[in-house]
Amino acid sequence: MLAGTPKQTVARLALADGAVLRGRAFGAALAPGEAARGEVVFNTAMTGYQESLTDPSYSGQILVQTMPLIGNTGVNSEDEESTRVHVSGLVVHELANRHSNYRAEGSLGGYLASAGVPGIEGLDTRALTRRIRTHGAIPGAIATDPSIPDQALVGLAREAPPMQGANLVPRVGCREPRVWDESLGAWRWAAVERREGKSRSVAVLDCGAKSNILRQLVSRGCRVRMLPHDEPASALEEMVQRGEVHGVLVSNGPGDPGAVSETISTLRRLMHNRADMPIFGICLGH
Repeated sequence: MLAGTPKQTVARLALADGAVLRGRAFGAALAPGEAARGEVVFNTAMTGYQESLTDPSYSGQILVQTMPLIGNTGVNSEDEESTRVHVSGLVVHELANRHSNYRAEGSLGGYLASAGVPGIEGLDTRALTRRIRTHGAIPGAIATDPSIPDQALVGLAREAPPMQGANLVPRVGCREPRVWDESLGAWRWAAVERREGKSRSVAVLDCGAKSNILRQLVSRGCRVRMLPHDEPASALEEMVQRGEVHGVLVSNGPGDPGAVSETISTLRRLMHNRADMPIFGICLGH
């Protein structure tokens, strides 16, 4: 487990447009000369920061939370959307000194430290969000080493791998077919109507699916079959002919949708040969 950074440690967020913002480090400690890089994006949700951190769609990105106070409810294993943290870094205005929630199993800072992900607090995240909103997602870099000159850190930000043309799906999606049977459980609410009678089977082309999407399907009475994103259309057609699949979901995921050529090829053939097949997508899959 990586040691967390003392809250007094100075951290910097450099943007590819030349801006360098200073704050305080938390989460994972960065080695001398090291910087966490990625596309800087924002999230305006008032709750659910742990769900965002573990959302595979944020792979390769530095996440800015616009909610001023983050970490007040701690973290727990039930709120994860995948098996690990996917963001490259986290930017917040203020990290809660203490967390308080009956479900909490630890602090946000400790959680990021265990995941090897750095955070920076003390920035005007709403001003940063306006900057991103105006100019679009900006490559950035987070560092705690004071020996790295500002301009060198800006240079590292500019060298961050671009999202355009990047196929990040293979590193987050499943590699082998599997059945998903976990439901919402105790968190199922009355509005979720479970269909009685014959259940339907949904094939999920896993480009980095969030767990709660799959739980929602199961709680509505669907049988969920997870498939790799590059599952051939011929294999899917055979499943349909055998009555094993009644619909296809293309999941959320990271990177450039246009670069996921295998999934595009599968969908193109499937829509041509099986025009009656219900197909829907979320996020990257849409």
